[in-house]
Amino acid sequence: MNYFVSENILYKTELEVKVKDYVVVMSGYHDTPSIARVENMVNEYDALTKYDSADEVIDVVDMKTFNEKREKEVRRRILLDKMDDEMRTIKALETLEKYAGKSEAMTELHAKFKNLDNPVQSDNSQQSNNPQQGSENLV
Repeated sequence: MNYFVSENILYKTELEVKVKDYVVVMSGYHDTPSIARVENMVNEYDALTKYDSADEVIDVVDMKTFNEKREKEVRRRILLDKMDDEMRTIKALETLEKYAGKSEAMTELHAKFKNLDNPVQSDNSQQSNNPQQGSENLV
């Protein structure tokens, strides 16, 4: 016999249960079945000595299929969000490319922006413009 507590009520069952499982139990409200979650297991001695009575469990709820379906939907949503973010970035970069040739200022800003994406190229161009700064890094 397995004993467990859910919301300070002791339950007993012959079925295999573990902490965080959901079970169907008879509630005290108009003998209507309800769901309880196994909070912690209780050994038989404590169940028989510390509690007045133990309520019966009707069945264990198999949540595996539901949880797998929910996890699949969460993974799908995460991938869609990542793809949406990437599409927004691509569209923004295409728009910047389009307007870069419209004015000198925009061309210069776009060049600086491209250098931010490629820090190695940016660092090399700064070092070639300032040879003393490059030699300090070598010391």
